[in-house]
Amino acid sequence: MRKVYLLLAGLLASPAYSATSDCESAYSILGPSVPLVIEAIKLHNANADYKTIAQWRSKTFNPQIEKIIDANQLSPQDMMNPELEITRDAYNDVMMRAKIFVDQTYAYSKGTVDATAVSEQREIINNVIQQYKVKCVKTS
Repeated sequence: MRKVYLLLAGLLASPAYSATSDCESAYSILGPSVPLVIEAIKLHNANADYKTIAQWRSKTFNPQIEKIIDANQLSPQDMMNPELEITRDAYNDVMMRAKIFVDQTYAYSKGTVDATAVSEQREIINNVIQQYKVKCVKTS
């Protein structure tokens, strides 16, 4: 789990990315989305009760993720553009999947899903972040 935090934190601390428009567009999605995912992971790892998660989701997560979605809408052409692969993955599998991840975290806290449901969503998000880091983040 610590590895996931380090990976996510490394993404936020590393704004130096290659100068492709795909990386720049992906970062505009990942930059504000990843902190929300990190907070959901923290709530899950702390075994927060469903009331705490529900309150955070309604007061913090939902308004923020909606702003991120509104600011990063992709056209149908963008969704099909092979040159925007990382952006498309960030859109679908981080920003939009963050909503599913939070829902699964909430359901886990209520006992209606097992930890595997939460882990599966987190792994998909993590894979996209790793892909972004490999393709976009310059290493010194």
